[in-house]
Amino acid sequence: MRREDLARDSQGRIRFAKHDAARLLDNRKTVALETPDGKPFTVTQEEFATLITIFDCASGTSVILQPGLRIAQVREGDGAPAIEPKNRVYSAPYIPGPDAKMPPNITVEQLGTREIQGISAQGVRTTTLGTENDGDWGGKPIRETELWVSDVLAAQMLKVDKDLRAGSESSYELIEIKREAPDPSLFDIPKDYEVNPKMPPRMKD
Repeated sequence: MRREDLARDSQGRIRFAKHDAARLLDNRKTVALETPDGKPFTVTQEEFATLITIFDCASGTSVILQPGLRIAQVREGDGAPAIEPKNRVYSAPYIPGPDAKMPPNITVEQLGTREIQGISAQGVRTTTLGTENDGDWGGKPIRETELWVSDVLAAQMLKVDKDLRAGSESSYELIEIKREAPDPSLFDIPKDYEVNPKMPPRMKD
């Protein structure tokens, strides 16, 4: 199971943290690194594997933090704020209307509304049928996706993908939801990070 953390504040800033972006194959608990000028330091494998992206919707500026390397990559925006489409709810792109045109091998089933973790969400199930290029699976369901989205949170609450040919299933779920202002420091670059370094630290041999 992969864990990802998402935070969003009232200023339109979004922080997205992946915790296995660069995980090593062995079970070591720490990783030995070295700065470009030869200074050694050690981080945990959890820090080394974490990648954090911060996006400021108001300015368009994005920041990528690598806790394991103690560096930050900053890309400045043009200062133009992102403009939300007017009179369009978040679920609109995900829940096709009755007049939506779909490929002939795709069927869409509206699942109505349900509560997920106490939050109202709308659901849709999309089924893809195999074509003549899929051999024995032609005309048969080969993929099924169930998606639940919330207009209240403007977020995807639950997504389940099924590969019917392979018999496999994967899912994404928004859990441990806290409807409160996140700590402002989450959106800051830590003071001991080097910003836009010409040469990042490297692993020691």
